[in-house]
Amino acid sequence: MPELPEIYNISEQLNNELVGLKVSEVIIHQEKSINSKIDAFTNNLLNQEIKVVTSHGKWIIITFKSNSRLLINLGMGGDLLYTADIPTKKHQAVIKFNNDYLLSFRFWWFGYIHFVSATETHEMTKKLGIDLIRDDITKEEFKKLFTNRKGSLKSFLLNQKNIAGIGNYYIHDILYNAKIKPSKKIPDLSSRKLGNLYVTIKEEFINSISKRGANYELDIYNNKGEFKADKVAYKEGESCRCGTTIKKMKTGSTSSYYCPKCQK
Repeated sequence: MPELPEIYNISEQLNNELVGLKVSEVIIHQEKSINSKIDAFTNNLLNQEIKVVTSHGKWIIITFKSNSRLLINLGMGGDLLYTADIPTKKHQAVIKFNNDYLLSFRFWWFGYIHFVSATETHEMTKKLGIDLIRDDITKEEFKKLFTNRKGSLKSFLLNQKNIAGIGNYYIHDILYNAKIKPSKKIPDLSSRKLGNLYVTIKEEFINSISKRGANYELDIYNNKGEFKADKVAYKEGESCRCGTTIKKMKTGSTSSYYCPKCQK
């Protein structure tokens, strides 16, 4: 599943390629991926000129000169490729531009392509929390997010309504680098720990972005990234760099990997 670093890089690549182009053709093979009937969706997109492409968390945001938007979420995994020809792999949608290049959308599970007019509100993105790369959030503002909150830290971080963009791939090493046990309760976190967490999340994402994202995810040119989250994730029974055996624990609906010595 692509998370913030992958989506950030894809949106930057799209911004470099698409600004100033117009939509010339739309092909939809899977209607459940879009938020209206195929004819209406196609008519809304045709001849729209792209003004800017950005992102928020796991969502790509294409804004047109009309100020309407195309909002894209690759869901549980997928490819968004920019090519001259339609790929031979199964895909759910294709958007072609007036330079004869196209974007093909291939979702493995639960992908979204939503058109939103300039006067509409998109409920799914409206509910998103902060994006620690795109938004200008200070350390003190970050700490305030945890005021009067209960429950485990990991569950809080994975909730997209709190902080957008963190998923199961990055969360293990974020908590490891911050030296926090995944089951740690929010009221038990000191101000210093929360400050370290703020720095750790930003450093993890910036590092991954600099390496073009995770080494199993594709960018729009069909190239994989070079970043690997490999401190503790999925290493149950192996040794941490401190020599302690990495353990696995159940945290809510997900499993967590951690070092009992390094993470308290």
